[in-house]
Amino acid sequence: AAAAAAAAAAAGPTPVVGGSAPDVPLSALHLLRVLIAVRLKRQPSEVSGEQTLAQLVNGKSALQNELAGDLEKEFGAKLPEGAAEQPLSKLAAHMQPSYS
Repeated sequence: AAAAAAAAAAAGPTPVVGGSAPDVPLSALHLLRVLIAVRLKRQPSEVSGEQTLAQLVNGKSALQNELAGDLEKEFGAKLPEGAAEQPLSKLAAHMQPSYS
């Protein structure tokens, strides 16, 4: 029985069948990281809250401006002055009220 339980745990979560999973609200930081990761063709785990847009785009200002525009459109709010140099966690805190 212990071996079966260990195998089940290693297999991951059991999918929900015939029911609904509870809605879990996502944070602005989570959404920010996923949007940036998709745009930069990276895994979300490769985008941390401590990084800045400028770091993530490696100085490519056109890409940085496009990303900023995408984020403003998604969140429905203007990014703060100097947003590209702020950690994503700080940007997310600024954007959270418009996202909630």
